[in-house]
Amino acid sequence: MLEKIDYPSLKETFYKTRLDNGLQVYLLPKQDFQEMTALLQVNFGALDELLAEDGSVQESPAGLAHFLEHKLFEMADSQDASLKFSELGADSNAFTSFEKTAYYYTSLGQSQEALQLLLNFVKTLNIDKKSLEREKKIIAQEI
Repeated sequence: MLEKIDYPSLKETFYKTRLDNGLQVYLLPKQDFQEMTALLQVNFGALDELLAEDGSVQESPAGLAHFLEHKLFEMADSQDASLKFSELGADSNAFTSFEKTAYYYTSLGQSQEALQLLLNFVKTLNIDKKSLEREKKIIAQEI
């Protein structure tokens, strides 16, 4: 169920809900806007540690969140999520902060296909050895 929050001074209405899987969804419809933006954010960033299955905390390798930010765009069968977004008329990107990593796109009009792509491409990690070694060098340079 969507919770509706009105901001009369801004003339805005904001909606939010939490899905059964814990994912929080926020919607901010904008009158007279043609562009759609969707952002998927996870609470894992540059300064976060890893939580092991046994509940213990382990230090994550430097650059892990940023590494994952890059690698998730590589889909199965050597497909590139950025190219898929472009084919749908959307511009995509991602960023990593100290505490969060976010994936997003913008498009003209409402693109349900782009929204579905955003929700799906971050579910699977596809890495081969060659790609792994290339990305390790890129992340090392950025650190």
